[in-house]
Amino acid sequence: MKTIIPLRLLTALLLAAAVLSSSIVSAQQMNYQGRLTDSNGDPVVDGQRVLTFNLYNAATGGTKTWGPFVTDGGPGSGHSAQADLVNGRFNVVLGPTDTLGRSLVNGFGGGNRYLEITEGANPPILPRQQILAAPEALHALIADTVAPGAIGTAQLANGSVTAEKIAGGTGVWIGSGADVYRAGGNVGIGTSAPGFR
Repeated sequence: MKTIIPLRLLTALLLAAAVLSSSIVSAQQMNYQGRLTDSNGDPVVDGQRVLTFNLYNAATGGTKTWGPFVTDGGPGSGHSAQADLVNGRFNVVLGPTDTLGRSLVNGFGGGNRYLEITEGANPPILPRQQILAAPEALHALIADTVAPGAIGTAQLANGSVTAEKIAGGTGVWIGSGADVYRAGGNVGIGTSAPGFR
């Protein structure tokens, strides 16, 4: 019986690690849906298609920040199963890496991003599609932002603001009991060049 408990514990730990790893990979992927039509606007015939995806930092020209990612059923990084078209519609999961092993997350760096799609050996489908924030991402952005004046003394726990925090970790300010003071130099109010201690 002694060997069963550690085995169960090990199994539980491995399962937890697998779930955590799976959620981390999911967070590094992006779902994309689209519809392919011919020049008359009719849906492309149902079936499997090879689609190639690239991210750029501009609507035209610009620099490729990620890609290619290819739905060709190939092995390795940056490949996935062929895209299934039903009434011209497809749904693919991009990432977590491109064919060069670069993370999709890193492809989004700073600034606007535009997705370019190519079907088979055809030229890229234009225009590129700008990638915008998903509603949950907007919520996270707002939730992680504190409005000016939203935190007052009532929201601060006693002792939570230390001399170290006031100094920004630079050690310029010194705390002694309830007092905070500078070890040297001048202190000014309303001036960037104080002339007195």
